[in-house]
Amino acid sequence: MKNCSILNNTVRKTAHYKSLIKRSNAEADTLIECILSSILFFYFAVLPPLMKL
Repeated sequence: MKNCSILNNTVRKTAHYKSLIKRSNAEADTLIECILSSILFFYFAVLPPLMKL
């Protein structure tokens, strides 16, 4: 259940980033980098321990 809430929070943040990107394209690059880094962090740091369970 805890993992699901983490995932839901990530989805909410991503939606928030998308709305920010629509507002100002000047900051879009940094937001995209932020999203990509969080996805990579999730993929490499969060998924492997979950796979072992």
